[in-house]
Amino acid sequence: MICSYCKIESANPDICDFCQADLTATRPTINNLLDVSEVFSQPELQKMHTHDLLLILRRLRTDRTDMYKTMQIIRKAPQGAQESVEGYSELKADGINMYREITARQNVVEQVLIDRMGYYPKRIDQKLLNALDDKIRQSQEV
Repeated sequence: MICSYCKIESANPDICDFCQADLTATRPTINNLLDVSEVFSQPELQKMHTHDLLLILRRLRTDRTDMYKTMQIIRKAPQGAQESVEGYSELKADGINMYREITARQNVVEQVLIDRMGYYPKRIDQKLLNALDDKIRQSQEV
């Protein structure tokens, strides 16, 4: 079997004789049908492609911003409106909990990216994703 890392043929079908890579493990691929609203645990995120992690992080940042803006609208509501809305305090508490959960998920994705790339991008725009796609295509052509 030829190792996908060092490209040297190995007699052992499980572990490369040269670089000791696990030949039975599957390498991450881009998931074009990724549903970024799904809940991902850290071990699942660790197995995902960097491109997918960037898409998830971009979505989480958008959701977090939207949640923050909503919380600010609720917080700045006039006192009379706050008193007239039934369950205002529960609504506010739920918003805070959702914001904290989204923040925690964002932190997990950022830490996985730090482990993988050494940093996480401050901004994830189409230019960054296109550059990554170009690098991926170039590496597959080699």
